[in-house]
Amino acid sequence: VSVDFSSSKLMDKENKVKSSLTGANFQFLICHAFMATIFRASLFVLEPCLKSMLSLAVPAQSQGRCLGYMATLGSIGGMTGNVVGTWLFHVSKQVFPHSYDG
Repeated sequence: VSVDFSSSKLMDKENKVKSSLTGANFQFLICHAFMATIFRASLFVLEPCLKSMLSLAVPAQSQGRCLGYMATLGSIGGMTGNVVGTWLFHVSKQVFPHSYDG
């Protein structure tokens, strides 16, 4: 097994990273980060509202169980969302290969 540590390959990789964060790619990255922040903030606002509506709609003896189910489903959604999001990113690279050239 041979390992090539030539400086030209390292410089090419550095230039590719620098060029991938310029222009439209950088604007897309900033837009994505902004939208993800807005989405997460809306979820943080929505969660207490859902819990209070659930406590008003469910009888007192079932509130703990229902809130436990809600927390469980939120955790399952958080785990499956990461897997599905990674898969969707992989698929998008195959569908739109020119978008990830850098």
